[in-house]
Amino acid sequence: REVLSREPAAQFVMPVAQTLDSAELQGAAVRSGLPVVAMANAFDLMVDACDAAICASGTATLELAAHDVPAVVVYKTSLLTYAIARLVVDVPHISLVNLLAGERLLPELIQSDFQPTVAAQELLALGTAGPRRDAVMSGLAQVRQSLGPPGAYARAAKAFIEVLDGAGAPQGESRP
Repeated sequence: REVLSREPAAQFVMPVAQTLDSAELQGAAVRSGLPVVAMANAFDLMVDACDAAICASGTATLELAAHDVPAVVVYKTSLLTYAIARLVVDVPHISLVNLLAGERLLPELIQSDFQPTVAAQELLALGTAGPRRDAVMSGLAQVRQSLGPPGAYARAAKAFIEVLDGAGAPQGESRP
């Protein structure tokens, strides 16, 4: 709250899963005095209007990056689940963006590092013009470039159809 009180121009959108009551979360935000709007299906608004986001580790971080929205990547689970995951999975980062970048481009707040004030500080740093944001935005552009041009779904469908069309044709020949 202290961090946010120094940034009066900041406004926050909280996407709410369909299984949760957005009105209840909105009421809690109002009672807290924070400038937060809780709404269902807010992803489009996030990519169109947000300068930065806080996002759970997963494909959403990559989706945000594809739309030029840097994110503070967060993840917290039970201690047992986390311990097992660390034994089974050995990766330098949990964010898909950071894995593709080959470096910690986006901040990752995992387990006890995920604290509200730290997340708020990181979010404001990513959303404020300056050298850090510039470096992150440049890195996001490189990640997007590494993924290739838009249209991956169409290219995958075309390749799948080509394989199906070629199935059953004699070796070296394709179907008309």
